Amino acid sequence: MVATVAAVAVDAYNLDQAYQYGAATGDYTGFTYEVGATAASWAGALAGAKVGASIGATVGTFIAPGAGTVIGGVVGGVAGGIIGSNLATGAYNSILSWGEFSVGGRKWP
Repeated sequence: MVATVAAVAVDAYNLDQAYQYGAATGDYTGFTYEVGATAASWAGALAGAKVGASIGATVGTFIAPGAGTVIGGVVGGVAGGIIGSNLATGAYNSILSWGEFSVGGRKWP
């Protein structure tokens, strides 16, 4: 829970900084990129955590029913969330780098 609150705070700060830069310069492409990257990261983290927790709980149940289920679910959920976040952010960055894709005339990332 503490890690989630910290992650939300960091993302809010990054979004605010990107918005402030856009407001000062009139160029909101960085803000647009940051919104997309943040959304991809959170979506990947949630999906990965769900899948990881399911797999971890299943494996934990086979090893030690009860406590193993809980421990496996927590470990799998955390690992899945981290992996999912990284994969989704990487996919988002890869999609933006295809061909001549640009936002506001500026290629991202």
